[in-house]
Amino acid sequence: MAEIPTPRTPTPEAPTPRTVIEERQSVFEGLRDHKAGREALLAFYDGCKPVAVDALLGLWRGGAWASGTRFDGALERLNWYGKVFRSPDDVQALLFQRPATILGWINYALIWPFRLPEHPGLVRHPLGRARLRTLQFRGKVSASMVYDYLPIIDRFRRVDEATLIGLMDLRGRRDSELFFWLERVASPGEAYLS
Repeated sequence: MAEIPTPRTPTPEAPTPRTVIEERQSVFEGLRDHKAGREALLAFYDGCKPVAVDALLGLWRGGAWASGTRFDGALERLNWYGKVFRSPDDVQALLFQRPATILGWINYALIWPFRLPEHPGLVRHPLGRARLRTLQFRGKVSASMVYDYLPIIDRFRRVDEATLIGLMDLRGRRDSELFFWLERVASPGEAYLS
C-alpha cells in the first residue's frame, strides 16, 4: 500500500546574516535616539557579536548614553569626539573637539599642548593612552581597550561593520559603567591621525 504524503508545515526560514544586521541596526538607532536604561543597553550589548582587534583600527567618532550612572553627561560636557586606534599598542582614547562649556574650556586649556596638527580641531588627553587586547567579558571573547594610566577597560561589541557598542568597566566601582557607541570615520587605509 502506498504511503499518503502528509502535508508539510512550512517552517520559517532562518534570518539571513543581513537581516540580523539590519535588525540590530534598527534596535541600535532606537536606543541611541532615546534615553535607554541599563538593562536595555546590557541586553543589546550582550546580543551583539564580538569584534576583532584589527577591525577597530582607524578613527572613530563616539557618543554615550545616559543610563543612570555617575558618568552620565560627562563626555558631552567635555566635548568628547571619539577614539583613534593606530595599532593594537597605540590608541588615543580621549579625543576632544573645541569645547562648548566652561568645564570643556578648562579641559581644553589643560591639554592644548596635545593638539593633533594633522587633524585640526582635535586634541588628545594624556590620560587617554591605551592599548587593545582580546579579553573575555560576559561570556564572549572580544576586543577590549586597556587604559595605560587609568583602572578602566572599554569592552567592545560589533553592531555592524561601521558601528560598535562599548561598555566602560571601571575597576572597583559598580555604579561607574558607561555605555557608549563608536562610528567609523576613517579606516587604516585612509588618511587619519598618523
